[in-house]
Amino acid sequence: MKSLKSIVVLSTFLGLQLLPSKVNAEENAGLSLSECIRSAIENSLELKQKKAVVENARLQKSSVLSSYLPRVDSSFERTKNTSLLKDEPQNVYSSTENSLNLTLSETIDLQGKVYRAYNRSSLIWQKEKDEYDYMLSETINQVIDIYYTFQEAQASLIELTAKKTRSEQNYDLIKTEVSIGRRSPSDLGQIEHALAKINIEILNAESTIKSSLRKLGILLYSDNRRIPDILTNEKDVPVYADNWQNTVIKIDKAAIDEALSNRSDITALNHSITADQSLRKESLWKFAPDLNIKLNYMKNYSNSYLSTSEPDNLLSASLVMTWNIFSGGKDYFERQSDIQKQFAAEYGYKNKLEQEWNKLADAKEMLIAQGKLITASQDLLKSASLKFASIKAQYELGKKSTTDLLTAEEDYTNAEISLKKERFVLYKMLANFFHLYGKLTFYFVKN
Repeated sequence: MKSLKSIVVLSTFLGLQLLPSKVNAEENAGLSLSECIRSAIENSLELKQKKAVVENARLQKSSVLSSYLPRVDSSFERTKNTSLLKDEPQNVYSSTENSLNLTLSETIDLQGKVYRAYNRSSLIWQKEKDEYDYMLSETINQVIDIYYTFQEAQASLIELTAKKTRSEQNYDLIKTEVSIGRRSPSDLGQIEHALAKINIEILNAESTIKSSLRKLGILLYSDNRRIPDILTNEKDVPVYADNWQNTVIKIDKAAIDEALSNRSDITALNHSITADQSLRKESLWKFAPDLNIKLNYMKNYSNSYLSTSEPDNLLSASLVMTWNIFSGGKDYFERQSDIQKQFAAEYGYKNKLEQEWNKLADAKEMLIAQGKLITASQDLLKSASLKFASIKAQYELGKKSTTDLLTAEEDYTNAEISLKKERFVLYKMLANFFHLYGKLTFYFVKN
């Protein structure tokens, strides 16, 4: 009777404990994805530095025109001379000379330097702005990647912890069965092996969580010692993942070409090349003359104890033309060097376009494959759930062994964890895709 009672207790306990269950972590009031992104944008030292660079480029653009406006210089000189008179040593001779000088000068832009310099500085300003926009998109993409890596590890940890608890309970129950002769001692070894694997997976999940939080601390606060409080058990679908399949499938080769031509890092590179081309064209104008017009007004007057002179008013105008005739062939070699630099920059631009095009096309194909994988994971979870329910029912009738029940329960739990992981992987892949497509900031930054 004692053995029969133990078996009944064992069966009842297994029926309660091995049902598919999810250990929900207590949801905290931590930071959501959008809050993490906002904090990263506000506190990023790299973004602040780039903003300062953009503002400096804007000021440089404005200063170009001012440097070619007329220039006015002024000076005033006062000289006092004192000496003893030879015939009258008791008297002192003194005189004062004053000189006021005003100069107005203007350089006539025969070479078109003003226009080209302003155009070049405008291109550089636009380049810096585009680089900032791309850096902003990169920051958002990094936050999303780390955020969902954390969520993936956190979800795994929750499920693994629950799985470990159930396995430990099952171990005690099977140990009881072994003691009454219903199970072989080797069954205990299987459970011990499974527990060892679970412990390793738990350690890996905990390590990933700590690493993710440290990285998020750097992005969110620029401080790896400050650990952010992140919302756990994230269930909301990110805004960019809404109806993503219809959006991604519609993106064809022409759409990729257009997206890349307008992506901020590509346009920044194009602005940089155009600005360099403008600078290299300066060598073609080195032999054009420089023309400078100068107007000068000078007023001199002096006085002494003997007399006071009438002020002298002098007005002069000058026209100065200078040009470079020969510089020992240096200009020729610089011109040839600039041509090679231009070729290298253009080839680099085309190579980057080709590489980014392939990246975007591959990202699209991987997304479609990931969508199919999630569908398959959903089917697997549904199948594992039905199988577990069936085996549990048969186990209660004595037609299935404890091993069969444990295996079915593990298959169900693994399918549940796998589906969660694949969804978080999808969210990261989608963020990277829209980053490559140049549309990620659209979802998080209001212009």
